[in-house]
Amino acid sequence: AAHSMRKPVAVGIRTAPAHIPDITFGIRSLPSAHVGDLLIHDLGTLTATARQAQPRRKEKLTFALTRTSLLRQKAPEAPPEPLWTMPRFRNAEPKISSFRTTGEKSTSFSTMQRSRSVHA
Repeated sequence: AAHSMRKPVAVGIRTAPAHIPDITFGIRSLPSAHVGDLLIHDLGTLTATARQAQPRRKEKLTFALTRTSLLRQKAPEAPPEPLWTMPRFRNAEPKISSFRTTGEKSTSFSTMQRSRSVHA
């Protein structure tokens, strides 16, 4: 039929794929050991002595610069200037107290000082 969606199939003709994939996967292995070393069961000591004979080079460790490392390199900044206040409120004392008694206030401040000395 002229309106068929099927591809015509050639009977009896096989074609090779356009690209033959490479069958090698993964990383390359080390070169194979000599049969004599395998027979005397001395391959481990031979590789250990070969590695010791090679000169070791010191690798310089470099780390990425993070915000923390940059802040450690900088000198500490001066404390900021106090905020501006109106002259008539400069000597004003707070009118709200968070503590019911002065004893609670003193125990709270002593606890705060002890925790600061432990963490400092």
